[in-house]
Amino acid sequence: MALGFIPLIPLRGMTKLLMRMARLIRDEWYGWWGIILKETFLAVTILGIALGFHHVFMGWVPFEARFWEEARKAIEHRGAWPGLLLMGFGYGWLVFVRGSYKMRIGEPFIRETVLQTWIKELLYVPGVVALVPGVMFLVEEHFGEFNKPSMLAVGIPFFLWGLLCVTAFRVLAQVNQRRALVQQMVAVVLPAHPPEVRRKVLRKMVASLAEMPERQRLFYIRAMQEALAEAPEEVRGLMGRERLEALAELPPDKRRTVMASMDRVLFETTGGR
Repeated sequence: MALGFIPLIPLRGMTKLLMRMARLIRDEWYGWWGIILKETFLAVTILGIALGFHHVFMGWVPFEARFWEEARKAIEHRGAWPGLLLMGFGYGWLVFVRGSYKMRIGEPFIRETVLQTWIKELLYVPGVVALVPGVMFLVEEHFGEFNKPSMLAVGIPFFLWGLLCVTAFRVLAQVNQRRALVQQMVAVVLPAHPPEVRRKVLRKMVASLAEMPERQRLFYIRAMQEALAEAPEEVRGLMGRERLEALAELPPDKRRTVMASMDRVLFETTGGR
């Protein structure tokens, strides 16, 4: 299980963050190659976790002889195709259906709305729900044979709890993650980069702020202001100047939109003083 969770959470998370920064700074990892890498990483780790749970509940040492014998019986019992088809569907769904939607959201990452995050996480569910039974069909002879009502009574609440975790809780985590990443970028990451990198990224972010719904725009501007308020004075001065330069490059109507939101956040922060 650890061999699945460790790559899934910290390692995949760091990979996604590095790819996100590469898209912002160097315009790399756009398109299908990035999607295939991220979703393959996801599928492989999910399969690792599923096999880990299987061994835990069976009380087996990983990949001992009984595992291979049970897998042989499972394939003889129902054939390999049901499991392989489910796994293929789950992987294809994550890459081509969910991946296509993620590409449609576009860059930079702050463009993603809460509704889009909900849709993205709901699209996560069919892929996982197909992958896990798929691998179980290949390794467990009697998987899916419910001969006691108590099995469903235990299983359904766990399934619903898992569904809640990978939808509502995951959406909340993603929204908070984006907010924290914006704060880190304006107060720590961008000040450490050369001026041309800062200006390039700030132009992208300011242009996106102008195009997003007001509530979302205020959400990120507040996050930026909070981070800069706690940053050293030289960082505040540097980012303030370069943010104004990025604003100056916007068309007048978009510039007024962003500045109105900045004024509103400043008014809230100072209490009208």
